[in-house]
Amino acid sequence: MALISSRNFLHNWTPTKPLTPPTLKTGFRVIDEAIGGLQAGCIQLVAGRPGMGVSTTLRSIAINALQQGARVLYCTSGKPIAHEVVRMLSNVSRRVRIDDIEWDTVSEEQRALLARAKAELAEHSLSFSSEWSFLSLLDDCRAFLTNESSRPALIVIDNPIILNIDDTTDKSVGQSLSKLAHEFQVPVLLAAGASPDADEKGIHETTLIDVAAAHDLIDFADVVLFLRREEVYNLDTEERGFACLKVVRNRGKSIGRYQFANFFGETSAIRHDESIANWRSS
Repeated sequence: MALISSRNFLHNWTPTKPLTPPTLKTGFRVIDEAIGGLQAGCIQLVAGRPGMGVSTTLRSIAINALQQGARVLYCTSGKPIAHEVVRMLSNVSRRVRIDDIEWDTVSEEQRALLARAKAELAEHSLSFSSEWSFLSLLDDCRAFLTNESSRPALIVIDNPIILNIDDTTDKSVGQSLSKLAHEFQVPVLLAAGASPDADEKGIHETTLIDVAAAHDLIDFADVVLFLRREEVYNLDTEERGFACLKVVRNRGKSIGRYQFANFFGETSAIRHDESIANWRSS
């Protein structure tokens, strides 16, 4: 390595402002205040038991990022892309139920709403990967990220537990994704599960130990959010129609903050509502 004097370095050096992309928001104010949004270069997990709405949460955060002008690659881990598109259209339309779209029982009014939802999604920079092979999925991510660099990007991976990792060399899914996130300075958002013991706990008692992430993702996650809907266990709860997100890991920073949001299962959406964000159950 050749040495260079400060005189020679400064002679040709001109200061430049770092091109740091704006930080994307999850769309949930209290959570964004706690974790700083979808930080570039970070791995973030949304965890929850089956049926809680983890995929719905990923989908809603992805759509929120699109509406902020981001590029989003949505990875379905081998599941049909059409399955995801239907749910995104339902989410964007706000009023057309998933079942009505899938069974083609929409009314004329709903068709008009769907047409507007299609047009809105088409205007955004949204891409899909249905690769089941983890190695092929990484290739898709790299191709997506090297395609354009003028706008912030987000990688979303749903159902990583079903990915085939037999073709990877280091067998470390978390490490590979962490390298990808750091190399391209992009946030990577993934789904995670929860232990059966979490069923017996309220959101106040939930901790990182209740998270069951696929492969070794938990070892490389910078932020982990835990999702719970009380109505899954008790239809008479006063929290019916609500979902609660709690920060259970935050890069060594403060954890334990949580917020409530409106949950709309029929249109696959979870949305921030300032009037209930800081709501406390009795």
